Amino acid sequence: MKFSGHAGSFPILHFLSNFSKVHSSSMLLGEDMMTQIATMDFKSSTNMYPMTRAAIWLTLLTCPKNHERDGFARNLIRSDIERLRQAACLPMTTKAEQMLQDAWGIHQSIHAGQGKHIDGHHVDNCFGRLCIRTILHLCNKAKTGSRECKEFASLEAIVEAFSTELYKDSPASGAEASKSDEKPMVDVLSAKPHVVALLQNAHMTMGGRYTNSKEHGSMVFILQSVSDDGACMRHTPFFGDSIDISVPLESLKKWRSTKTPMPKLCDVTMVTTCMPNVHPAFVEEHQRAMVTVALHAVHKKHSSTSSLAFGQFPPSLMTMVTCKKKAGIKLTPMGNISKHKAEGAPKGTALEAFGSHWVVSPPKQNTLFEDEKHPLVPYFWVRACASDAQPNMSFSTIVQDGVTVPMLYNEEPIEKHEVLLHPRMEETMQEPPKKKAKAKAKAN
Repeated sequence: MKFSGHAGSFPILHFLSNFSKVHSSSMLLGEDMMTQIATMDFKSSTNMYPMTRAAIWLTLLTCPKNHERDGFARNLIRSDIERLRQAACLPMTTKAEQMLQDAWGIHQSIHAGQGKHIDGHHVDNCFGRLCIRTILHLCNKAKTGSRECKEFASLEAIVEAFSTELYKDSPASGAEASKSDEKPMVDVLSAKPHVVALLQNAHMTMGGRYTNSKEHGSMVFILQSVSDDGACMRHTPFFGDSIDISVPLESLKKWRSTKTPMPKLCDVTMVTTCMPNVHPAFVEEHQRAMVTVALHAVHKKHSSTSSLAFGQFPPSLMTMVTCKKKAGIKLTPMGNISKHKAEGAPKGTALEAFGSHWVVSPPKQNTLFEDEKHPLVPYFWVRACASDAQPNMSFSTIVQDGVTVPMLYNEEPIEKHEVLLHPRMEETMQEPPKKKAKAKAKAN
């Protein structure tokens, strides 16, 4: 009771009770949780943090269904609550307590009659949301711990939302609400027939969409005008002129309002642009398929697949025979093809076709040599050489059906059991292969 507000009236307890009745469905709090809320020590001789305790309680009472366990609230756990009084979080908790107390003062003043233009239930809802958002923000559970799943950047943003919802979104109360809902009085004794018909059929409004399935099937009509002779309804089909019908006033009750839009015909230009043979989505898919076919053809025709040995720890590709012939070993990539849309194509895995770059990504491979379900792609087993080592494989390209495919090949003879190494990517990008060959010749 010492945390319930004012002695004798217990306004905080009354607020919690009223709010939970409206927004929760018999949510239970465990005895340990209740004890912790009531007895936790914030190490302050002047501040008992009553609003923080009430806000924790309120947050638990409005626990989302997906965090409920056997009827008990679990959107906050004991460690979340314990965190609020720890040294790292205590300054923020103290700031939040003052913020809640200031808002509670506004809440009480409105209930005392100082905010006659604001409904009492509305201010309860606004203050309740303020409490819940504050606790979840302090506990870093704003996205998962509440029913609204809304995250705020700071306590100041939470206060700003409270102010906006309280004053700008407040419904009119009492006499003001009833006054705003008043409709103009109509003298039905002297009113014309079409006025009386509209009063009797309140669902009929000008410009509204309506259907009469018994007489017109699924056709949607728009109410154009109403006179003493009847109501004019219009349907616009896909082709041809609009269909206008006159509905007797006594038959308006047969019509039902609908949200179904009027039939809409796709524009010819849109049809031409979006057909599969010209739409970018299908064109790109077709191009990707053609690049894949070209990649397979290059691999089948040029790539070396025999006399190679794979090793692990470290990953290595070696030749099982001496290769004295230049380009005696050729390796091309195989994998999944995707269009490269960023700036700068990656070296060694980029293909050129249809005026764009395409990237071949290595598939999951049989790296431990234990699973036949996964392939071994020699191209991706060639390691980049160390800075103090000399590569024995060079990058080049080969063209197949208009698709430029990267390739690795040997420029010099390679000894048996020698590990295949390619140049580091930064060296390849800085110095073209021909210039590197000339520089090597000059050095010799």
